[in-house]
Amino acid sequence: MKILWLAPIFPYPPYSGGQTRSFNLIKNLARNHQITLLAFWRPNRLQGPIKAMAKYCQPIKTFPGRPIWSVRNLSLAAFSGLPLTITHFYGDRSVTSALQKELVSQKYDLAHFESFYTSPYLTENLGVPTVLGNENVEYRVYQRFGRQKKFPLSLILQLEVAKMKRFEQAAWCRADLNLAVSGVDAQAVRQVTGKKCWVIPNGVDLSHFQRFKSRKRRQNDPFILLFVGDFKYFTNQDAIRLLVEKVWPKVASRCPEATLRLVGRHPNDWIKGLASKKIIVDTGVDDIRQAYGSADVLLAPMRIASGTNLKILEAMAAGLPVVTTSVGIEGIRAKTGRDALVADDPDQLAYQVISLLKNVAQRQQLSAAGQKIVKQHYDWPQITKTLEKAYEGLINYHS
Repeated sequence: MKILWLAPIFPYPPYSGGQTRSFNLIKNLARNHQITLLAFWRPNRLQGPIKAMAKYCQPIKTFPGRPIWSVRNLSLAAFSGLPLTITHFYGDRSVTSALQKELVSQKYDLAHFESFYTSPYLTENLGVPTVLGNENVEYRVYQRFGRQKKFPLSLILQLEVAKMKRFEQAAWCRADLNLAVSGVDAQAVRQVTGKKCWVIPNGVDLSHFQRFKSRKRRQNDPFILLFVGDFKYFTNQDAIRLLVEKVWPKVASRCPEATLRLVGRHPNDWIKGLASKKIIVDTGVDDIRQAYGSADVLLAPMRIASGTNLKILEAMAAGLPVVTTSVGIEGIRAKTGRDALVADDPDQLAYQVISLLKNVAQRQQLSAAGQKIVKQHYDWPQITKTLEKAYEGLINYHS
């Protein structure tokens, strides 16, 4: 197959969840198919990333991303009915021109638009079958965020969510084929479009994690609780606030030898200020396997999310026991109590962590169960085979 792929952020290096998803799907598709990559990028040194992606994509074309906060974007959001969250991707003539040029000059089997943020360019009558890869049901993320806020921000977010919902659902209807990362998200799409939506979950490079050996814990070693996530995302900021204000103090009082390690990039001043003798804010981890391998428990108290959380899948692949919320585990084929510990109340989250730290047999059981789940359902090569079947069905339908 010859595939035209539009990404909202350059896939390499795969730091964020969206980058990780695009990179691994493209890498595995490239074994049997030809891929042209069009991608937005943020001002940085692109020479290295382009060279890395050139192993899998030819040609590669990039477009500078716009900042979200600008007079143009605020005006569009105020007077056009567009959601503010999409305005910095909307209406880039260079992207429209590049898409049209590629589709006219080359014979593509399909065009893949990855995520809600590329959907402004998914228009009707492009001349090829179109695929929309929904990394989240995006409006639900902001809907959950709004429920955590007070008036007047809650009202502003409610209005933004209404715009996002209309825009996102219209994009689902324009696409010839929709993909979702979980059954929950796929059902939401099907209810609107009345058409099949394939579940293409997030995954893990199992061989990458299995090559890394976790530390062997000695009896008197202090416990390390781990949180992983890009600190600039409000979903992770909300989880950290819940963690340090309502969960960690209870854990620390019962397990004074424990340390909390927050690993990520782009910390704001508030997160930097959390650093103390018992809370480590670590922004210098180049290999995330080191963070998983040195910890005893992943604690991910997510309240705002959609799709599936890559941090949880990666922790499971690394053999790290997981304590999370019903939102955090949403979309992952894990059984509560067997594969991960789940609670939504802060007191219950703390209780689960304390009990787990005191029970080495349970930690070992969760470690083995998590690795089994990932091996069965979340290996990127297997996920890519499902994506290929979805593509083939679409092409056959339109042939």
